[in-house]
Amino acid sequence: MSGTWLVVVPSADGIGGTARLLISSMTLHGGEVHTVELARDELERDTVCARLREVAQVGNGDLAGVVGVVSLLALDERPDPQYAAVPCGFSGTVALIQALGEVGFVGRTWCVTRGAVSVGAGEPLPHPLQGLVWGLGRVLGLEVPERWGGLIDLPEELDDGVWDRLGGVLAGDGGEDQLAIRGPGLMARRLVRAPLGGRAPERAWTPGGTVLVTGGTGGVGRAVVRWLARSGAEHLLLVSRSGSAAEGASELSAELAGLGVGVTITACDVADRDALGDLLARIPSGLPLTAVFHASAELADGAVDTLTPEQIDRALRAKVRGALLLHELTRHLELSAFVLFSSTAAVLAAPGQGNYAPGNAMLDALAQHRRARGLPATSIAWGAWAGEGMSARGSVARTQSRHGVPLMRHDLALKALQEVLDHDEANVVIANIDWRRLAAGLPGTRPSPLIGEIPEANMPEGGATSGNAAPQSFTRRLAEIPDPERGEFIRNLVRAQVASVLGHDSPAVLPDGRAFREIGFDSVTGLELRNRLNAVTGGLLPASLVFDYPNISALAAYLHREFAPGTAADTAPTEVLQALERLESALASTPESDVEIRDVESRLRSLLRRYGNRQSPESGAEKSLDLEGASQDEVFALLDRELGESGRR
Repeated sequence: MSGTWLVVVPSADGIGGTARLLISSMTLHGGEVHTVELARDELERDTVCARLREVAQVGNGDLAGVVGVVSLLALDERPDPQYAAVPCGFSGTVALIQALGEVGFVGRTWCVTRGAVSVGAGEPLPHPLQGLVWGLGRVLGLEVPERWGGLIDLPEELDDGVWDRLGGVLAGDGGEDQLAIRGPGLMARRLVRAPLGGRAPERAWTPGGTVLVTGGTGGVGRAVVRWLARSGAEHLLLVSRSGSAAEGASELSAELAGLGVGVTITACDVADRDALGDLLARIPSGLPLTAVFHASAELADGAVDTLTPEQIDRALRAKVRGALLLHELTRHLELSAFVLFSSTAAVLAAPGQGNYAPGNAMLDALAQHRRARGLPATSIAWGAWAGEGMSARGSVARTQSRHGVPLMRHDLALKALQEVLDHDEANVVIANIDWRRLAAGLPGTRPSPLIGEIPEANMPEGGATSGNAAPQSFTRRLAEIPDPERGEFIRNLVRAQVASVLGHDSPAVLPDGRAFREIGFDSVTGLELRNRLNAVTGGLLPASLVFDYPNISALAAYLHREFAPGTAADTAPTEVLQALERLESALASTPESDVEIRDVESRLRSLLRRYGNRQSPESGAEKSLDLEGASQDEVFALLDRELGESGRR
């Protein structure tokens, strides 16, 4: 493990010993290790940025000399002081990832958990809350593949062999990014087809007594309660935030009553322990609770770099805290089923799902946690249901469809649900998946071993190279094209990828000079386009690609300079000046917004910190500026001067 490493640890009781063993092992393996210890009141982006620079003490504070970061923050499961639904370890991990991007870190980041995943049936999973970081990590592998290392889960027993294997993972480049260290060696995560069709079912599951359905008045919830009613449920207790005031609740109640089923629709905050306990206590003894279906969720999504603590708390409150309280308050009951509605986002992920995937991954971990304790549990990672629920509407459905998970039919989904319960499975994915499209959307720089055993995932889609196969050299392909034709070839390639991301049937509808923002791009679709172009070019393109090169022509020109033979070295200075001119134009045409200005200022400060000390021979010391302490006016004054000079040149 050559080079300088940072180990980021929480200041929490019981974790210090693990951190000391890790640091000792990394040092023995040849690494120079610096420790960053974060207290509970330091787990936000700006504070973590300051602590990173303080401890690293390298260059301009951009961590240029650091080759890797290992985070143990996930081990801290205490609730955040301000947001009870969010563990400190998770909020700290998000802040760390954001801060590393802010300070310009370009190495690999590894997140370590302990007892957060299970590698086999019956293996204890003592820390399901740490599963949140596993959901986050899968998204980070797509959003920031260039600086993501992976996820490593440690066992409960920590011996020398554990640390040797961990050191080997950190020092090597085995291509695996989801690993668990266990007694005999390393376990790598794989998605495989469930062999339910060739196996006799364990039982014929039917509902009885009272069945509790959270989110029961929502789109997917309605489909499930109708299926439960037809399957023989005696009493359905449907819980949501709105209760009987939910749109269509009275019609649903009448429909279920017409099927001969007793139904109660009530409002309850399932994240409120007292309220949920009172609700369960009121279930009549003649119709005892026999099954729980937890389908509550709230969407507050976005790219990881944009997430706020408030967004995270809102997404985790009903889904995660509600699930944990249902687990705690029903574990003494004789339930026949405890079904958690997870999502394919927890397993396959997609850019922009950094506030959706974590909660669903925790549900998957909770199911294994219950199973190891002899309690019933099934977590189903659903794809989007056609016409039902938040995952079938708006950006979620579009994102999933673009990434190879189109909508699925209700009848097939419910048939699969029955089959899973009959087989008494713990964790399954039920989804309509286009494997070739899914693989094609992966970053070319990060092949996904997770789906490596699905044959269709390794086949090219429409002649384009999938994310799991080594792409033909883009530079070599350009070299075979006559120079006058290269520009048009690259423009057509960019236009086709843009059309695919936005869901257009034909690239012809896209004007080359219109800004990406105007034709529907945001931070999430920008990441998708970057990933697709990485896959095609085999390059390592920046996450800010569509903001740095804001239309098809500008982006095509950038790719031409980067990849066409013999062009990059001659045009680099011109490219920088052109980028500054585009920035000036973009700022002038962007409506004023406090949020946008803060984002722009943050990015500019990061760039100036990284490159601000470079001086041309004719520039003097009088042009230097203390960027760390500069005000917003000073930063923009410097930019005005530099942009003005570039314009005169």
